[in-house]
Amino acid sequence: MERRIQYLELEVEALKRSVVCAENEKQQTALLLKTRTAELQEAQVYLNKVDDTSDSEVVRCVADLNSGIFQAAAAIADAFHVLCRGDQNAESIEQASVRLGSSALVSATLLNAVRSFDHVGDSIVMQTTLQALIATYLKWLSSSWDFHVAARPSLLEQMYSEIREKEPQSVSGRWRALSRLHVKAFLAGDVERQQVGEGILAEHVTDVLLACGVLTPPQTLLCNVKSSFAPALHEAVRLALRLQKTTGEMIVSRDLSVVVAPVDAVFDPALMVDQWAPPAKGNFCPIQPHPVLCTTQLGLVREERREGCDGTGVVVEKTVLMKPTVVLASMLSELWNEHINTVMP
Repeated sequence: MERRIQYLELEVEALKRSVVCAENEKQQTALLLKTRTAELQEAQVYLNKVDDTSDSEVVRCVADLNSGIFQAAAAIADAFHVLCRGDQNAESIEQASVRLGSSALVSATLLNAVRSFDHVGDSIVMQTTLQALIATYLKWLSSSWDFHVAARPSLLEQMYSEIREKEPQSVSGRWRALSRLHVKAFLAGDVERQQVGEGILAEHVTDVLLACGVLTPPQTLLCNVKSSFAPALHEAVRLALRLQKTTGEMIVSRDLSVVVAPVDAVFDPALMVDQWAPPAKGNFCPIQPHPVLCTTQLGLVREERREGCDGTGVVVEKTVLMKPTVVLASMLSELWNEHINTVMP
């Protein structure tokens, strides 16, 4: 009987040890499952998947931005072109022209036209210049990584270009989204960024008006622009910053870029729209190889990196979702000829 009890006690101890081992294994399995689940969740963000934001949503945002650019430029030109007084304030005109040239927002050809044309009788050159300046500035704002004006791409942009060359879209897109998101921790907040953007845009607009010959002291003119057109400038900057966030942080599976046409590039109807093109007659519309003077409405391009059909190399699929609208250099010649014909007896 005693042996029987001892045997049962040993068996109980063995069962206890088995239970302890089973509990340890269970804990280790649970820990491993938790680790693997976390790893899977981390890996899922790099898997190819459809983004929450569609191309059509971004296209609508760019269209709204273009509408705001046109309306703001037209309203400002309509309000100020009658105040131009030629070169009566040569110093302000020269200083504003230098600032505009340094900003690279207005081409030298367009800047020369601004200083040469009589804006009192016709505001078209002033309005075109304002559209070009606002569009180019907002293109930069909507594409910027760190909102620092520089002659060359930022370090993050250079790194991204390198990553795109060597990594799949899911990896490069996620890297871009995370970088664009977290770099803002070192920058001004959303409200300040909006205010700074509006202030800089107002200063550039004021310089265009001064270069056109508006005879108002610079600081007074700047205050007038800010007070009279604050809602328009605010909305334009707001939409540009929204685009910057949407295309940079919320889209991974592809790259959407706001674009302008290069100045002096030969007009290409496959990539751009001529703002002043005559209506097409029938199915034929002759295309003149005139150079681009400026961009007045922004375009949108989608790029996707995919593996080639044979499994080797990477293919970049580029699609123009919206063509930028441009004004050709020939417009200046046409306006000048009209002016000559008007003043000649």
